[in-house]
Amino acid sequence: MDVALPTVGFFGGSMLTHLSGDTRILCRRMFSGDVLVLGDGPFDAEAVFGALSACEVSASTSPGAGAEIVILGHDGWNEDDLETAVRGRAGEDVRVYSHEMFLASLCGGQDVYDGCSLRELDDFGVGHSGLQFLRQALRFAWPSRVVPRSLRRAARFAPEPDSGFSSGSAVKHISAAARGAARTFFGSSAGVMGSGPFEEDPFGRLMSALGTPRMQLADYPDLVVVGHSDWDEQLLNEVIAAN
Repeated sequence: MDVALPTVGFFGGSMLTHLSGDTRILCRRMFSGDVLVLGDGPFDAEAVFGALSACEVSASTSPGAGAEIVILGHDGWNEDDLETAVRGRAGEDVRVYSHEMFLASLCGGQDVYDGCSLRELDDFGVGHSGLQFLRQALRFAWPSRVVPRSLRRAARFAPEPDSGFSSGSAVKHISAAARGAARTFFGSSAGVMGSGPFEEDPFGRLMSALGTPRMQLADYPDLVVVGHSDWDEQLLNEVIAAN
């Protein structure tokens, strides 16, 4: 039987709307200050606003005099708005997050700017046109936080293909505390079936990194993580029946 259902829940923000009390407290600490939200992707901007609102953090879509924190989608952002926001922080610090970085901070319980090296933060910039715009067009050395006192916009800008999120950039920077919680939740082993929103292989590697080895589905694990697409209905039914 072919199953064709909408798969908008995750990107519409279903994951961002279910935040524990402790996560909301951490969110308020990490994202306190003037927050600017620009663009969509992979989450809808409204979902990001909703998560911040749940954490009692106010945010704006207007760059104004320059925000301390910018949460930047993959698309739908305006070059002039982003430039205005960054220039407004000339000589000061600004933290620019992709949606993946925002998600990783919430899930990991630690600001990725504090928990990741500059080289690790670079991973989040792969395929993200907005972050590339900062580096290539404005000559702002993101993921550095310090904005130069003078910025000169380049005449040409050619972003790389957008591939960062689905290849697993959001899920591979996980704190030790989060790994311990994941082991408690997922147990000693789990099966992985299908892809979406993350590709299957990076997600399987993440499970191993969390201390939950990937189990072959033919061995009928009692826990299976199922993607949005490319899963086998018959095999999934067999696993369910075996348990």
